[in-house]
Amino acid sequence: MSCKKDFEIYHIETMGTLDGPGVRTVIFFQGCIMKCGYCHNPDSWELNSSRSQSMSCWDLYKFIIRYKDYYGKDGGVTFSGGEPLVQSEPLLELITLLKEDGIHIALDTSGCIFNENTIKILEKVDLVLLDIKAINEKEYMTLTNNSMRNPLLTLKYLKKNQIKYWIRHVVIEGFNNSQAYQDAVDKMTASPYRERLEFLKYHTLGEHKWSLDQKKYKDSYKKLMHKDVDISK
Repeated sequence: MSCKKDFEIYHIETMGTLDGPGVRTVIFFQGCIMKCGYCHNPDSWELNSSRSQSMSCWDLYKFIIRYKDYYGKDGGVTFSGGEPLVQSEPLLELITLLKEDGIHIALDTSGCIFNENTIKILEKVDLVLLDIKAINEKEYMTLTNNSMRNPLLTLKYLKKNQIKYWIRHVVIEGFNNSQAYQDAVDKMTASPYRERLEFLKYHTLGEHKWSLDQKKYKDSYKKLMHKDVDISK
């Protein structure tokens, strides 16, 4: 085991069935560079948080392997967040080890980080769950306080390199819930390697987690509520 950095873990779910195929261990990493207005885990944004748990690569590896018998032929492990690519260096080493054990690996990401480590990780995982937030730069920036450039590069890489992926997209009433908008998402993300297109209904279950400082992002996001999106832009 050569991992030199410990992981910051936000949450771990065992026997998960919603984040990839089959029965899965879902590891939610601490840390995210996005500021999504509808985030239900805003307390996962900052690294070095008092609410996160530190785990070594070895301990996390043993934890995942412990449930191997439950995964069956379809299940495995899903790395989520936060944004798992924030901790890409130790994640790459952990994924390499898990592949040697034949564990099915899914990466649940917004695609907001695209660099050499990202490419190495994408080449090793079995499935990518890509969360596409919007269909144009203006709306993406308003929703996330980030550019759409890296998610589009990630999507392009998945298509070009024939990597299996699911697309996830949060549906907000009055903003992007029209059939025309969803058709645009479908068209933008389609390829022979897209296995699933999921439209997930926006919910407010995590609103109590927002700090006073973080609420400024939610205030800007709420301006989009009940505002039709011009899909021609």
